[in-house]
Amino acid sequence: MRNNFSLNGSKTVLVYAIAVLYVVLGLAFLCIPQLEAMHLCYLLAICLILLGVVRIAEYFIRESYQNSAQYGFSVGVVAIILGICAIVRVEQFVSVFHIFLGIGILLTAVIKLQHGLDLRALQAGGYLWVLIVAVVMILAASVVLFDPFSDEDLKNRVTYMIMIGDGLLTVVSTTYLLICVRRYHRNADRADAAAVKIVEAEVLEAGESGTDSGEYHAKL
Repeated sequence: MRNNFSLNGSKTVLVYAIAVLYVVLGLAFLCIPQLEAMHLCYLLAICLILLGVVRIAEYFIRESYQNSAQYGFSVGVVAIILGICAIVRVEQFVSVFHIFLGIGILLTAVIKLQHGLDLRALQAGGYLWVLIVAVVMILAASVVLFDPFSDEDLKNRVTYMIMIGDGLLTVVSTTYLLICVRRYHRNADRADAAAVKIVEAEVLEAGESGTDSGEYHAKL
């Protein structure tokens, strides 16, 4: 029996978006010294508010209340409240900015760890390298979270370089997994088609044998 390997399209796009965001933000902070964490907090707060408005509007437009387990309205309200809190208490959010970054890097590192396990289950080559990269990025995320740096500038540079590296590696691992899953399904479909042809051939051969036997008995 074929295993049910698949990639959810919307979740895959989300992983790509987060990875690209890491790369863009990391490069921006490294290349633009005037850019500060406060600016990003304001930007994220505005994005949260906009996201909340969209989810609430989507809830009413699609009449999601007709289906169970649809929490778009709740997600929208929480997103708006968090966005407003981030604007009002921006200094507090800036103070834990690197913690949020560390948690984000840890999340995508664990995603890469699952990619490695998926590739191993698919018997795809290179899964061991993906697992090693995932472990390295988990350790890197731990460094960001535990903050062993005494130099603030050094901490920022290391964090932003880790963001860039993690984003690029996430794009590579996700793309490779996507290719392997599609190849797996393509090979499985070919195997199923070949099996069907073999069965059809056996049935046809059995039918012809039965006809010959009947003609022989009729002649007797």
